[in-house]
Amino acid sequence: MSAVLFDRDVGQQPIQADHPAGVSPRDGEAFAALKAHIDQLTDIHASTAVDWTSVVALANGILKQEGKDLAVGTWLAAGLLETAGLTGLGEGIRVLRDLVATYWEDMSPAVTRMRGRRNQIQWLLDHLNERLQAGRDSYPAMPAAAHAAMLEDWEALDSEWQRHDDEAPAFYGLRSALRNLPVEAPAQPEPVVDAAPQQAPAIAPAAAQAAVSRSAAPPPAASIAAPPAAGADPGAAADAALTGLRPLVDWYLQTQPTLPLLFRLNRVCAWATLEQTPPAQGGVTLLMPPPLQIVSSFEQIAQTGEPQAVVQFAESHLITHRYWLDLNRASHAALTRLGAADAAACVGFETGRLVARLPQLAGMKFNDGQPFADAQTLAWLESFTGAGEGASTTHDDADDLQSLSSAAEADAAAGRLDDALDRLQEAARRTEGLRKRFRLRLAQCALLHRFDDRADIRALMSPLIDELDAHRLQQWEPELARQALALAAAVELRYGAEDAGPSHPLLAKLASLDCRAAWQLSQSTAAA
Repeated sequence: MSAVLFDRDVGQQPIQADHPAGVSPRDGEAFAALKAHIDQLTDIHASTAVDWTSVVALANGILKQEGKDLAVGTWLAAGLLETAGLTGLGEGIRVLRDLVATYWEDMSPAVTRMRGRRNQIQWLLDHLNERLQAGRDSYPAMPAAAHAAMLEDWEALDSEWQRHDDEAPAFYGLRSALRNLPVEAPAQPEPVVDAAPQQAPAIAPAAAQAAVSRSAAPPPAASIAAPPAAGADPGAAADAALTGLRPLVDWYLQTQPTLPLLFRLNRVCAWATLEQTPPAQGGVTLLMPPPLQIVSSFEQIAQTGEPQAVVQFAESHLITHRYWLDLNRASHAALTRLGAADAAACVGFETGRLVARLPQLAGMKFNDGQPFADAQTLAWLESFTGAGEGASTTHDDADDLQSLSSAAEADAAAGRLDDALDRLQEAARRTEGLRKRFRLRLAQCALLHRFDDRADIRALMSPLIDELDAHRLQQWEPELARQALALAAAVELRYGAEDAGPSHPLLAKLASLDCRAAWQLSQSTAAA
């Protein structure tokens, strides 16, 4: 592997003052020669390997002297990987970022040929994915600073592309591979040796080698953070240290996707350096929203109901979109469905701490008006933050509600049903949180159903079920949804029409959360 000279600013430097992007190079001899080299990758009859040195030289010359072309940029990145290793790949990604950011309207293929542009990026994604999987360990480790710059440029390239294209290529598909590239460990200072060191017991060579192997190869291989230099910027030092944790987060996500530590570390990386809310006017910030393609993918994955896919998506995008609080609600709900209670609690606790530390954050919006937290997420946050209070109040609130419900039930059992309902209603009037009000109203309905056989409370349950559907509680808070649906189904089966039997829609909804409870209700109806 030999380094090849090229201009790292070739992606942004204008070719001519009056025509900064130059002209399309695709009819030129240099482009034809360059493409012939690339075509060798798929030519089964090719007698020689691709001359990557020539690829880099030709691509650099075209971008510098003829015209800004996306295909040439992708081929340059591929060539730099082969001639200059992982550091070269980082330089190639920087060129692509500059091309897209500076010459989107003028580079070739023309902006009207969006499919051609997408296909070219897809070629690069496929090529890099294959090369990095097959030969990851064959490339020398890259400096930590170069690795951090590569990741930043890749995220910027993704964001810039999606700003122009609603059907952007899946840049995120290569994110994990890039984060897990081998990175140089900084030189460690030599240990100070005492003048008269204590004699250590001898270690057998095999045992010593085993000990070294165990300590030197923790999964995954990651850089070791060095102490910041004197006078270093504290914020930059923190960012560099947190970037070093990302390969570990990715490894956990792939190998132990319900480990609580994964979700704690991911939120440390995303939020540890957030000291204040972003500048805003009327709650609207200058921050760009998540790209439309990412939002659409999120909604599609959430609708499929596959919890593992939801966790993978939400956690892999959390650091890039750290203000998009909906991702945390999605992870919490998916982990709950997976039965990973400790991991779900970790997500709730860490998100609650963030909102307690920056209480205005949940009510802010991106520059297009999209909220950081939608209505469902706000309702979810209230269960952890007590409508703006710290997450530590959650258990106190739950205890208070349980005590209140127990007292109301005692009143009803003693024949004072009106007093019990008044007690719960007064609490509901004093409560600001949507979730707590929902639970109090549900408790009222449960008392009526239990202690007044004449009470047809379908009209009282109907708005609760509407709210349940509107906020998708079946997905985000299944236990509360199960309680509401069980009561609604029991009420409907008791007071509904003759056709309100085992096939009633409320029973079907309940069965999706608690099959046994739905079956028991249906059997009681059949027996009647």
